[in-house]
Amino acid sequence: MTITAVQVLDPVPHTATWLDRAGCTDLERLFDDESRAAEAVSTCRRCPVMQECRSWAVSNAVHGVAGAMTAEQRRRWRQERGLPEPVASVDHFMPPEIANADRQRPRSKSPAVLDAVRRWTDLGLSGREIAERLDVTRRTVVRLRNRSLDRAA
Repeated sequence: MTITAVQVLDPVPHTATWLDRAGCTDLERLFDDESRAAEAVSTCRRCPVMQECRSWAVSNAVHGVAGAMTAEQRRRWRQERGLPEPVASVDHFMPPEIANADRQRPRSKSPAVLDAVRRWTDLGLSGREIAERLDVTRRTVVRLRNRSLDRAA
């Protein structure tokens, strides 16, 4: 498969207008399932915003297929160009006013982080996948999962 070069842009927020035109709406499970990567890539190739998505995907820490590339293909693409791997921060998943207020407390006590860990766990993400998203160890994910369960009880 030939991967065409695209311009690496500054991170684009998830609320970008191109996302509203994406052909993958409501197909999150397909794009996160490694065993269905070929099907997801095929869906991407028919999408009217594939190039915008690809630019976003190579610039951000994205799990699964995006922009007709798997996470491994994006990693290799960045490596071939000497670009650093993007790192996801919990700040990327929250509005700025919440992220700024949330910095006052440790990550392990952040309601936003605990809610995200609970949601990702419910979606079936592994501890490794959650650890990669938050840039923490798997042991920290276990602690966060336990705190999120305590909080829900």
